[in-house]
Amino acid sequence: MSFKCVVIICTLWIFNIKATVNPQLYARSEVIEHRIEQLCENIDYFECKHENDLLWLHITGYMATTVVTLESDLIVFGEHARELISSTLGVSWIERLAQTQPPYNLVIIPIANEMRNDVIDGDECIRKNSNGIDLNRNAKLAFFDKAGRYSQFSEEFAGITPLSEAEPKFIDKLAEHLPIRYFINVHSGEFAMYCSPDGSKTETFATQGEHIQRLKKLANVYCKECVVGSAAKKSNYLAHGTNADNLFFNRHVAAAFTFEVYGTMIDSDGCYKAFNPLSNKRLLYEIDRWINILNAIIYNTF
Repeated sequence: MSFKCVVIICTLWIFNIKATVNPQLYARSEVIEHRIEQLCENIDYFECKHENDLLWLHITGYMATTVVTLESDLIVFGEHARELISSTLGVSWIERLAQTQPPYNLVIIPIANEMRNDVIDGDECIRKNSNGIDLNRNAKLAFFDKAGRYSQFSEEFAGITPLSEAEPKFIDKLAEHLPIRYFINVHSGEFAMYCSPDGSKTETFATQGEHIQRLKKLANVYCKECVVGSAAKKSNYLAHGTNADNLFFNRHVAAAFTFEVYGTMIDSDGCYKAFNPLSNKRLLYEIDRWINILNAIIYNTF
């Protein structure tokens, strides 16, 4: 995110400029959770669980009947509150998965940030959680060098200790105890398909080129405007302490991706417009193509 964008966000916050969120496009968190819980009551391969107040979903893949230890894909939506499209895409994809059982197990966190409703109520630029901490900077790698220690007043404040927040701690716990194949973190703010590393331009790994080439093939079909590659090298900033880097380098998942599913330049119209489609037509367009991308990942056809 550019310095200009940060200044505009701060201006909107200082002067308490609020947007009107269309409830027909972006449902409140409790509505999304209810839709998912209803599916869990009716679909035998769906199981809803709770970690404290956090709803998460386990979907059993059809290969579980023949593979003793079937790997899982872990997908997180709604980590930054203002990115309403993320959880909206999440619940839409989950409803599609209820129609066709996937091959691999899926572990899905549909709403990672409890501040999402505050954005719907008009505080459109909220990124962090209720403790003022960026949930995607709170992982262990943020605390290993000075570059990763963000100011308390920063939008990327990582907290005082690693994994102090329930959501990143739970993501780490899942990756510790489950055989995770792919990790996907779904955001908005631009159009991009990133792979780790997020916080280092010098860190490399043997399969990085393969992952990037596979993402480029996906982008060529579904998202030609997407930036593709290592987030540290392709984005305009380093992101220290992301959940993707933590799971890739510390929990050794096969691949960790960050998908940025929508974005426009932040201007006087504010964060709501910058991070989320405003029309039903555009929202459905983005949902359809990103569902195709997610399906290509979980069905291993990318």
